[in-house]
Amino acid sequence: MGQVFSRVLLKLSGKVCGDNGIDVKRIGHLAKLLIRVLENKSTSLAIVLGGGNIIRGRNFPSEDKYDRVPIDQMGMLGTLINGLALQRELEANGVEVRVMSSLRVDEVAEFYKVRVARSHLDKGRVVILACGLGIPFCSTDYATVERAIEVRAEIVLKGTNIDGVYDGDPSRDSNAKFLSFVSYERYLQDQYNVMDFAAIKLAKDQGMPIRIFDFFKEGNLEKVLAGEEVGSLIYFSQESVLR
Repeated sequence: MGQVFSRVLLKLSGKVCGDNGIDVKRIGHLAKLLIRVLENKSTSLAIVLGGGNIIRGRNFPSEDKYDRVPIDQMGMLGTLINGLALQRELEANGVEVRVMSSLRVDEVAEFYKVRVARSHLDKGRVVILACGLGIPFCSTDYATVERAIEVRAEIVLKGTNIDGVYDGDPSRDSNAKFLSFVSYERYLQDQYNVMDFAAIKLAKDQGMPIRIFDFFKEGNLEKVLAGEEVGSLIYFSQESVLR
């Protein structure tokens, strides 16, 4: 058993909400998982959801005549739709939730302010952070690390459909080695592709640890929130990991 964290930021892909749009059953399953882990009142939880199930940039032609800005804005709104769907499901089960948006949409979500987000977390509310940083040309991964630093999370937990970082592509290379630990420097030097490089650089600058894990494997979410060493940890060096 590793360190049990008092505050985490959980980053999940839009896939947890559906493959193409909102899948009510999948949202319900996610809510049940979160409710189960929230029974441990010692951990406050902020969540960033991707929006790929709603819209992806690659859905649009790449010709120069297409302006990237509105495409990125649509992507931000996709994360908001997912956040509202999860809020609805959690609140229906008695969980107090706040959706905070980096874009002003006052009728449906609070405008993100650092101190207000911290206050919600201090009061035991789940905070869903939507719309990235509210600006184009910024990945959800980068926004995740930025927000984790701002709300004083102790770690970023990124749930994906793979079990961590490999030194190659395991789908193509049967000799690809699973790495339970990767330093920031090695990640950037060897150019692994599980998380955006700019996000890793920011995490390194601010000393924010990141754990990559398979969200879809039964029990993994509970384990990582309990501090168990599941998946791959990205940090300074193995010797410096907090125990």
